[in-house]
Amino acid sequence: MIAYAQLLGTLQPWLGNELMLKMDGALRDIHVHLCGYSTRHDPQESLEWIDRKLFMAIREHTQGRFLMQLPDDTWVRIRLDDIAAMADEVMFLLFDTFPMDLWHKEFLQGYSMRQASLSALRVLYTKMAHLQTEEELAAIRRVIRDCYPPFRWQLWLED
Repeated sequence: MIAYAQLLGTLQPWLGNELMLKMDGALRDIHVHLCGYSTRHDPQESLEWIDRKLFMAIREHTQGRFLMQLPDDTWVRIRLDDIAAMADEVMFLLFDTFPMDLWHKEFLQGYSMRQASLSALRVLYTKMAHLQTEEELAAIRRVIRDCYPPFRWQLWLED
């Protein structure tokens, strides 16, 4: 089970407290969706649903400007790439609940081959490392470092 506070903690650096308060209804819908997820469903469909839900809520609550105000009164534009990254970060909450077994490892490997997902790679690298060879871990590490900005991985990716 994923706690609502986990979802808020994941999105807070991206959206800030004020915008998240305005988006409470959409965030609660995302939380319900996450809690009802099963691996019988395609994670790509969930990712796309979360992405759309975030996009529509951000658009609505910024009056289509996609601007949010930071606590220091500066304004930041939320880009489409940011929304895609947010949706992927939300998927981490889901992937992190998976059991550490070969079936789920293969499920995430297949997903990460079809969809660029730092969250899937993160779970494979951190939680399922014991199911990987050193070569697989090195390959995952290279992909992460080469394809994603450091602010998304520097707190958990070991050297």
